[in-house]
Amino acid sequence: MAANFITQSTLRTGAVGKLTLASAVSDTKSSISEDDKNSKSPIIVIDNYDSFTYNLCQYLGELGCHFEVYRNDELTVEELKRKNPRGVLISPGPGAPQDSGISLQTVLELGPIVPLFGVCMGLQCIGEAYGGKIVRAPYGVMHGKSYLMYYDEKGEVSQPSFGWVSELGFDLKNVDWSRHRSFI
Repeated sequence: MAANFITQSTLRTGAVGKLTLASAVSDTKSSISEDDKNSKSPIIVIDNYDSFTYNLCQYLGELGCHFEVYRNDELTVEELKRKNPRGVLISPGPGAPQDSGISLQTVLELGPIVPLFGVCMGLQCIGEAYGGKIVRAPYGVMHGKSYLMYYDEKGEVSQPSFGWVSELGFDLKNVDWSRHRSFI
């Protein structure tokens, strides 16, 4: 079964393909219902000027989601609210949450009422908005480098590979996870 790919012309708004990501990688069913796929309210993707946003939009398209992509300085939070999003995906990007355009303010204003999903910078924005402190990793940038990590189930991770959220002032549930294509 071949997947449909998002092109530059379909990135801005889209619902691409019928193949669900869940069915492509496992025997489990997608958690996105047909009602979600057919919703007129879009998932808004805030692009923090990172190329991985294309990958995230590819996955949304494979799931059949209706989404719209905006750069973090392309619209205001008020304009975003008027779009009545059913969810907001905040992409990775360079710098700190304060450098991410409307991302941090979006979390503050829409977080209590709209589902949010943050990747890297997006997760840092969510953490900071809810009272966390973003700190730099003591070992510098480790992108693409392999090393063993140990998790002690108390929230401490050996050798974090990027800035992380610490000192949370709000009871956020940890839903971080990782997957490798060879170990699905």
